[in-house]
Amino acid sequence: MRILQVCIGNPFTPTMYYKENYLLDAFLEAGHTPLILADTTTWQDGKIVMVPAGDTTLENGVRVVRVDLGHGFLRQKLRWVHGFSDLVVSLQPDVMLVHTIQQHGICDLRELRQRLPQCRFYADVSTAYQNSAKNWLSRSLLHRGIYRAWIQKSLPYWDKIFYVNEESKQFLQEMYGVPNELMELNALPGVIMSPEEKASRKAEFRSAHGLADDQLVLFHSGKMDAMKRTGDLLDAMERLPEGRARLFIAGSFYDDVREVLTDRIARMPNVTYLGFLNQDEMQTTLAASDLYCQPGSASQTAQAAITCGTPVIVCGEAAYGEFIHGNGVLLSKPEDIQTILPELVSRPDELKKMSDVSYEVAHKLLDYRKLAARLYQ
Repeated sequence: MRILQVCIGNPFTPTMYYKENYLLDAFLEAGHTPLILADTTTWQDGKIVMVPAGDTTLENGVRVVRVDLGHGFLRQKLRWVHGFSDLVVSLQPDVMLVHTIQQHGICDLRELRQRLPQCRFYADVSTAYQNSAKNWLSRSLLHRGIYRAWIQKSLPYWDKIFYVNEESKQFLQEMYGVPNELMELNALPGVIMSPEEKASRKAEFRSAHGLADDQLVLFHSGKMDAMKRTGDLLDAMERLPEGRARLFIAGSFYDDVREVLTDRIARMPNVTYLGFLNQDEMQTTLAASDLYCQPGSASQTAQAAITCGTPVIVCGEAAYGEFIHGNGVLLSKPEDIQTILPELVSRPDELKKMSDVSYEVAHKLLDYRKLAARLYQ
């Protein structure tokens, strides 16, 4: 089957592992022909940069067609692709998966149904209140106004609209009026790491960083802003006994927190900043971690940690409730990590049990092959 992923509005980056990358691998492994239709944005060193429009082929043989949206505010927010339906038809997909439903192209769904009668049409939504609709203009004009009108117009023509967690489902219902019967959970996926590989990577990491045998590894990552609540995690680290655990932080810092956090991290002997990690380095760090810590806004990396058999401490029932079942702690509020983390660190045997449960949750909900198969079976 020819399976087209539309990445208009989310920067497609071949070297990073977001949902579209995991799905690409799964489609290739299953013998299908994956295709990418993307805009000209991509991630590079933690920042979004522009790349040329054009028709290229990745090393794995995947065809990537990039289109230029232009540089104006409205063009970027409306994600208007000239000749969208003709472009999609020229790619002749059997399945089309739209990763950002808030784009003008979905207005062409009725036409695409007529021109591609054999094709299945899916959307995959991770939009939530914690990452969207934060001010009046965004909430009332874009989401409740323009995007809602487009999505309402397109509703009869979707086979399914997937959401990544309950937080996204709530957003779809409240902002766009998407009916419950059209929606289905399809979580952010990951590659489940074998216990043998986990042990090998863990030994490699611990040796590289000179960790004592009884010293726990904690990990925190992302594009750090005030919503990540990294400061609360550092407060918790200050309450731990000396030498009991070391926190590793990876990613980038936004301007609103950069100076305060980097200065503070530099003064803390039990905290190490790793910078920006590539995919393999990220996998090794997740595998080596005794606990992944994300007290603030949601991140796909928490699910990636679970697929590495790593327990997690996270905040937000709507974002994570589906994935926390004895394999970690779901915080009621971010600042609770200051009291709960010292308790967890004092019970290493409990963390080992949680690791086993993380594997159980991963096999049930997060296996990228199973999630991909729902699109073509």
